[in-house]
Amino acid sequence: MHRRPSVLAGAAVVAALGLTAIWLNSSGSGSGTAVVPALAGVAEYDAGQALKANGLSAKITREVNETVPAGVVLSQSPEAGARISTDRDVEIRVSSGPPAVLVDPADWVGRPFADVESGLESRGLKVQEQQVSADGATGTVTDVTPHGPVPVGDTVVVSVVVAQPQDTLGASAAQAVGDGLRAGTTTGRNGQ
Repeated sequence: MHRRPSVLAGAAVVAALGLTAIWLNSSGSGSGTAVVPALAGVAEYDAGQALKANGLSAKITREVNETVPAGVVLSQSPEAGARISTDRDVEIRVSSGPPAVLVDPADWVGRPFADVESGLESRGLKVQEQQVSADGATGTVTDVTPHGPVPVGDTVVVSVVVAQPQDTLGASAAQAVGDGLRAGTTTGRNGQ
């Protein structure tokens, strides 16, 4: 008679330990394990989708890269094929592309070409001068293109005033008057 309660107590302890082990493996923070997919060389969006499909999430770090286009995964940790807890992030480094300079024409318009040229070249851009007839002092900048982020090493076109625009109607009239006066002086009064 005394053996039966001890056998039942032992079975209860074994069952409790088994249930605890199952609970610890399956609940805890609700995590399981998953295999890390290969992400290097994949577009960032596609990498995120692959991780999500495996129940994983990413911790993203961006890095300037001269040769890999922006948005492409450079590396990952842990490596592809590793089995990790689904509550752990996969660290991925994503290319932000080559370094770029933000070109805002408002920073340059109205300034002397020499100042603009040296300022843009000191930031790693090449400068191509485009001479224009426009209002403004000769040698001043009227525009810089392209606008926005420009990759280091690319060329920007700087428009520079070289002459005032001529009023073509006014110029024609002045020319005609000048021609008439000269004609009148060379031929004399009343065509004589």
